[in-house]
Amino acid sequence: VSTQSTWEEEVEVRDILLEEGLEYIKDEDKKEMDLTELDALTGNPLPSDTILFAIPMCAPYSSISKYKYHVKITPGSLKRGKAVQTIEHYFNTMKDVRDEERQFIRAIENNDYITTALSNSAVSIPGKKVETSSKKGSKSK
Repeated sequence: VSTQSTWEEEVEVRDILLEEGLEYIKDEDKKEMDLTELDALTGNPLPSDTILFAIPMCAPYSSISKYKYHVKITPGSLKRGKAVQTIEHYFNTMKDVRDEERQFIRAIENNDYITTALSNSAVSIPGKKVETSSKKGSKSK
């Protein structure tokens, strides 16, 4: 009975995926394809995706330029904390951000951002001009 219900569930899942135009991959085929948990990660979450968590990362711009959430970090005079605030503010004020995504962006702790970010950097946001220097009080002579 157990194998019968498992088979019925597999057939039902396959049928649902086919109705939605998605390909069903059997467990045996997944092993042959050498899929890992990393293959489940995405840089472009779809509205139908179930988001479990968000991970800040630093990578060459060319490898993440097509991700939904990306900024370019270059050498500059902006401190890590200020750079993180700028990036987080930009991600939370983007136009096409769902509330679920915004919730996970806010859930990332500043320490996670800071350990990922580069110190003394400049943040370049696509299509926007961002101040790249930290202002400190200047002394007049």
